[in-house]
Amino acid sequence: PLWTSRFPQPPFGCATAGDGVVFVSTFDGALYGLDSRNGARLWTARMRAGVNACPALADGFLLVGAGVPRGRHSVPELVAFAAR
Repeated sequence: PLWTSRFPQPPFGCATAGDGVVFVSTFDGALYGLDSRNGARLWTARMRAGVNACPALADGFLLVGAGVPRGRHSVPELVAFAAR
């Protein structure tokens, strides 16, 4: 392996890569952007529900669906981030 990254919760979705960044979501609703060269954490975001799906890249956006209930305040949502 070139590098390994560990997370506090399982990454049940898949990794999505583009423009030198690997995006990974975890079951607790965390979203990570990792440097594809060395696995260094570049960016994190918190969704309002858990994630067990793959982030998608399309037309300059990173799209993340969060729909796993994680308590009373969970909000199922699709969030679009500007990719750059």
